[in-house]
Amino acid sequence: MTTLNQTSLRAADQKLIDGLVKHAGDIPSLVLGTQTLQNADIVSRIEQLITLAKASAAARVAFQESAAASKAARRAQRPVLNDLRQTLRARFSSSPTILADFGLSAHVRAKPTAKTLVASAEKAKATRVARGTKGSKVLSEVQGDVTGVVVTPVKAGPPVIESTPVPAATPKA
Repeated sequence: MTTLNQTSLRAADQKLIDGLVKHAGDIPSLVLGTQTLQNADIVSRIEQLITLAKASAAARVAFQESAAASKAARRAQRPVLNDLRQTLRARFSSSPTILADFGLSAHVRAKPTAKTLVASAEKAKATRVARGTKGSKVLSEVQGDVTGVVVTPVKAGPPVIESTPVPAATPKA
């Protein structure tokens, strides 16, 4: 079974034209449906289909090239547009009507759900247990008892000053 695409359809139509032209003497006219058509009329109709298909293919290629160019340009300008939007939101954050003039809205931080808050608390608790960290209240209750430590003072004699002789400078004549 052959695949029906534009190229194969145009090739099949061209073969029909070639056959009709080759056997024009044998088939001067045909009854198709309820109308009688001359061989030349049938050929011109098929040629019109081929011409339209070629124009359609050319337009499709032009469209695809244009769409690719547009996509590349948007990709290249995306950082500038993102920076512009961010700057406008920062500058006019207190004025939603002005932001609306630019088609923007202020970023609103989503409130965490109860499920998220519970999960966050459980994770923090597990982290503290794993690390062995304690809060400031628990740490303030911990008192250290030091017993049995003997401190021996170190007695030092008078400081010793060492001097190094400095060579004398000789006068120049």
